[in-house]
Amino acid sequence: MQPRERNEAAWPASAANVQNLPFSEGDSSCIRVFLLGKSEGNNIFDRLYRTATEYIPNALKSVLRVLCCGSDRGGIALDSAWNYTCNEANPIVQIIYLSLVVGGYLLYVVFGYPLIPNTYLAAYHKYVGFLVFVLCIYTFAGASLADPGVITKSNVKAISEIYPMDNILFHDKECSTCKQPKPARSKHCSLCNCCVARFDHHCVWINNCVGVNNVHWFIAFLLSNTFLCVYGAVVGVISLMALVQERNLWNARFINPNTGEQFSASYRIIFQWLLTHEYIMIAMITLCTIMSIVLVGFTSWHLYLAATNVTTNESAKWRTLHDYLKKENKESELDELRNIYDKGSVLANWRDVLWDRRDTRTLVDEGKPSITEHKASNSHSKKSAGKRKKH
Repeated sequence: MQPRERNEAAWPASAANVQNLPFSEGDSSCIRVFLLGKSEGNNIFDRLYRTATEYIPNALKSVLRVLCCGSDRGGIALDSAWNYTCNEANPIVQIIYLSLVVGGYLLYVVFGYPLIPNTYLAAYHKYVGFLVFVLCIYTFAGASLADPGVITKSNVKAISEIYPMDNILFHDKECSTCKQPKPARSKHCSLCNCCVARFDHHCVWINNCVGVNNVHWFIAFLLSNTFLCVYGAVVGVISLMALVQERNLWNARFINPNTGEQFSASYRIIFQWLLTHEYIMIAMITLCTIMSIVLVGFTSWHLYLAATNVTTNESAKWRTLHDYLKKENKESELDELRNIYDKGSVLANWRDVLWDRRDTRTLVDEGKPSITEHKASNSHSKKSAGKRKKH
């Protein structure tokens, strides 16, 4: 890629910036409304919250009713759209993720890669960034498309033998929706409408449950995206540092175009200059930094869960049980609680969770075909039927 052309000339020690570099302050009022507002109450945030979540939707329904000549079809369509968005498995967040990652990477290629190589970074960092980007897309596809460990009537018995009941969090019972035995560590996902073996949680980013079959994909997805954000932030900051040095900005003089007042270089002045001339990179670095903090915490949490052989679902159950025993003044019983799925060491647990995977598609109860065999049998039957029709 050819280096991006710049209109600004390199500055010698006596040069001056003749642009006014004002700061712009972002408005976070919308965020405060949804964080602080409640459905009841009379403060300003409560009123704005009710306006956004109740009054505006109801007013929109009324307008749609008028436009539809008194029919409720508009309101019904609006309710259906809301239900699909919030209460059903859908690819909306997946599309948002792909837009952010692909769009963000393309912006980095256009505005960040021309700054590489520089005083501190070699040219190979461009290729490293591309490889990490591809890894993110690859693990995203793997986590999204992999069977999380759907429990069927043909494999429920085999899965039950892998994870015994601990009689603490899990007891012998039937799934009220699937009408079949519910193995230990499993859970019925209302969004996917199925029971999942070693259920962790339903992730909207991959529009899929995280279970025994794809937890390794999910962890790889988290690690790759964490590295992408951290790498993007670090490379961006170093590239801007190199730009400041190459332009000799610390020895430059800056002039306010409105007043003619001159300023010596300072952190604030140089940041204002960067904010004016490299605002896309500043925005990218800010986004990468914020997402790095979030992803480092989230990824560390899931690595910790894997290290203790506990799922997100089980972690919530353990916390509820501990709170209940403390509330009932039964702290002595806490010492008797033990996670029977813990293999005794971090490495053993990581191996059990991430390496020794149990593909539920190949698990089969005695005398019953597996899911894979069942699909192959159906496919063979259809082909045979087609040949008979031709004859």
